[in-house]
Amino acid sequence: MVRREVADGIHRIEHADVNVYLIEDEDGVTLVDTGLPATFHHITAALRDIGRTPAEVRAVLLTHAHFDHVGSAKRARDRWSVLVFAHDGDRALAAYPHRYKRERNPLRYPLRYPRSLAVLGKMALAGALVVRGLDDILSLEAGSRLPVPGRPRVVFTPGHTLGHSVTAPCTCPSAMW
Repeated sequence: MVRREVADGIHRIEHADVNVYLIEDEDGVTLVDTGLPATFHHITAALRDIGRTPAEVRAVLLTHAHFDHVGSAKRARDRWSVLVFAHDGDRALAAYPHRYKRERNPLRYPLRYPRSLAVLGKMALAGALVVRGLDDILSLEAGSRLPVPGRPRVVFTPGHTLGHSVTAPCTCPSAMW
């Protein structure tokens, strides 16, 4: 499902209970996160829906490198020759997106919260169990503005992962940054 214009030039794709954002401007498109492996087809469809092509995608920014955010990043990089960025704190996680310390045993989660089975089922069908990582990411540096569509500014927000960051598109005059 594509929700156009959640903000000026920003579109949201929701697939298997995971969000992906497309930031567009006159220079092209930046993807923020890539969802799961099956989300790739939804990204391609969303690009068509907003009148863009994969050739206009300039970069992928990962807010963090859990499997449900990095799921299509390798495919986008390989097929579209785009740059993939993540904070250095998530470099190892990007290479192995299923290897991270969890607060709780994930196998017990559906037992305690049976309603989660529907979400987990959707994620599994979308490829959550077969996510391929990538180890050649470029660094997101806190406070920097990236030279990609939307000119997003990187805000370091660790906690969820060691390298969790948010990217805020610049919608104001450059003098304010």
